[in-house]
Amino acid sequence: MTLAVTGRVTKNLELKKTNKCEYVSFKLVVNEGYGENKTTTFFDCIAFGVEAERLVKAKVKQGSVIQMTGKFSQGEYVKDGVKHSNLKLTVLWWSYTPSSGGKKENSSSSADDSQPSAQPSAEQFPAYENFNLDMELDDDDLPF
Repeated sequence: MTLAVTGRVTKNLELKKTNKCEYVSFKLVVNEGYGENKTTTFFDCIAFGVEAERLVKAKVKQGSVIQMTGKFSQGEYVKDGVKHSNLKLTVLWWSYTPSSGGKKENSSSSADDSQPSAQPSAEQFPAYENFNLDMELDDDDLPF
């Protein structure tokens, strides 16, 4: 399932490398509603390859507001005998939001890195359709 969300990054990003690819992982917090009706949702996000490099080069950092489209999944794990669930998003595309006010958070990056890329289509990036199926990563390579 593909999902689009807008939220704030919870930590500074660091590009990591495995022998197969580059990636960046982070949490995105999404707040909805006001007052007593306010809800907060955290997404464990991971971006690979070009999108990971764009996030780091554009200097996305803690507090940056970004909009993302990605493949959504829900995972479960047990910690201290208690069952938990987490929301995961594999980033396919991202951009700064208009609410960022056009701030030059990424002023030292090149013009190509600071401009949002067009949202990928299946024709442009057919590998995105089966993106997670052809990657050979060990559990130790992933942050969550």
